[in-house]
Amino acid sequence: MELPYTSAPIDAYMAAQTSVGIALSAVIWRRPLSNLASTVGLLVAIWLSIVAPIAPETLVSIGAKFTVEQRIPLLNLAAAIGTVAIALSRPRWLAIVALAGNLGLVWCGGHITDSDTEFAGLHLVWFAVLYALHWRANRPWERPREPTTSMPSRTKEDFVIFGAALTLALLVGYFIIERVCDSADEWAYQWQALALARFKAYAPVPKCETALASHWIFNHENRWFAMYMPGWPIFLAPFARAGVAWLASPIAFALMVLGIARVARRLGGDAAGRIAALAAGLGSSTLFNAASLYCHCFVAAGVIWTIEAVCATSAIDVTRRAQWLYGLVIGSGIGLAISTRPTDAAILGAGAFLVFAHGLVRRKIGWRVLVTATLSFALFTGLTLVILRLQLGVWFKTGYGIAEKYYWWTKIVMDVPARDAWKYGLPFMTVAYCFFPAAAALGAAGLVFAGRRISFMFALATVGHLAFYVACAFGRYRDYGYGPRYHLALVMPMAIGAGVLLAPLFKGLRAPRLSSIVHAEQGPAAMVVVAAVLGLLRIAPLLYSHAYHPPRSALARAIAREKPTHAVIVIPSGATAQGPLVSVQNDPFDPDPQVVLVSSDQAECVHEVYKDRVFYRASGIEEVTLTPY
Repeated sequence: MELPYTSAPIDAYMAAQTSVGIALSAVIWRRPLSNLASTVGLLVAIWLSIVAPIAPETLVSIGAKFTVEQRIPLLNLAAAIGTVAIALSRPRWLAIVALAGNLGLVWCGGHITDSDTEFAGLHLVWFAVLYALHWRANRPWERPREPTTSMPSRTKEDFVIFGAALTLALLVGYFIIERVCDSADEWAYQWQALALARFKAYAPVPKCETALASHWIFNHENRWFAMYMPGWPIFLAPFARAGVAWLASPIAFALMVLGIARVARRLGGDAAGRIAALAAGLGSSTLFNAASLYCHCFVAAGVIWTIEAVCATSAIDVTRRAQWLYGLVIGSGIGLAISTRPTDAAILGAGAFLVFAHGLVRRKIGWRVLVTATLSFALFTGLTLVILRLQLGVWFKTGYGIAEKYYWWTKIVMDVPARDAWKYGLPFMTVAYCFFPAAAALGAAGLVFAGRRISFMFALATVGHLAFYVACAFGRYRDYGYGPRYHLALVMPMAIGAGVLLAPLFKGLRAPRLSSIVHAEQGPAAMVVVAAVLGLLRIAPLLYSHAYHPPRSALARAIAREKPTHAVIVIPSGATAQGPLVSVQNDPFDPDPQVVLVSSDQAECVHEVYKDRVFYRASGIEEVTLTPY
């Protein structure tokens, strides 16, 4: 998939934001602001920000004297109405906050270009935050508070959440991704996993190296290894060795969803946990990544379980046995995440580290936790350092450090983005529909209202994460992948915040009655359910149809259909949908595979090395034909 990940981005965006607007309206209906004028004003501001991306075209189409370039003035009007609405309510100091935000939005609108839709998404987040601040200031007794004692066991529900998430990912993997490595990135992870499964850090450079080359497999000082960090391949290794590599990422995804549900349950009870699990587990692009071999769900799983364990271990009634276990989870979770994507994990885990350190200083976290966390963290990071040392021949260097020698464009540059490039680091548009029903506005409002440690951890993680990707020039203007995967970690705060915000609407509900739905008792909850269902029904076809791409699995289907044995399949450049640097996928340690995939380079070498095999040429886009020669 290529940015913007669907053939109808504005339709997908409007479907997502309309559903989020209905959900926010339901929340405000259930708990309005301090007076009617403020409530109506904020709702008007919210809906103006939602319709602004399409309002100019709509007005022009009906003959109004309007230009399609006037989205920013509409958004400025929405910001002004929202500021006035907050100023008419209490507390009065919140009007200063609203005015400061209004001025900031107006300034940004005048300086950032080609980002009107992303800017509209930012406005919606800001209005949701203002509402949450108002709610928190006026109803402090209703603010969710993390329990000081251990959470009640929800083993059966946890198994249901884990199983449901795993099933969804497997279904998407089977029917949409088709259980194939769709990119050289994914194959690089699997290649390294195959090496680690045999307790090897690298493979010897083979004969006919060029013909067997893959995009991210490097030859460095006669050592053949994948560019990427070893953390994800360590987890992937047993699955790859057993021939079920496609199962690893769904398991990591299920762990991520379960961790999100448990953290949300801490703040908002069982209802919040269930809502958060649904928000995290139903996102289209989240499921695409869960069904692929990309590592982003795995990193998020490590971070969320670190946060869950940091919170759980500071309970006043935590047992000694649980302390050992929580320490193991903390060290392993963040250790594997850092060993996979160091920058992402360090930024996302910074808040958890500070809370953990504070707990140690205040003696809320015992020495047992510290010991097992330190040992497990040292185990995985130390193992990673050793693997990298064996691969590169020096300490504290990664494959990323030599990638520029092979591909000049891989150099990481940090700078201030151009006026039209901010949207790639702050992708409010693509995030809105790719991760729906997880939503930035609902997540931000829920976590602002919740406060306390979890909100601090996610606020620091979110700000740091967005700041890094705004400054990072890599990936601007173009991206290939299953949605905005670099921002997949933001599903955690978005889903948890949504669970906290929406949970009060569902508490104590029984079988609905028409009279209670019409009135305020169950009407808001019904609105949220309808909005979520309609949003998913509209967005899912737009993304799933775009992600389903049969040509990518055409070669695998041809091999399964023809069942060649003791064969070499040559994949000339341009002859199939996937180029040879993606399609050439061979186990580096299998001495006698049934099929060897090669590019057409070094043809004489290939024929000499594999002279006793049958040769085929692969060709075709929608369907691949294997022609003997």
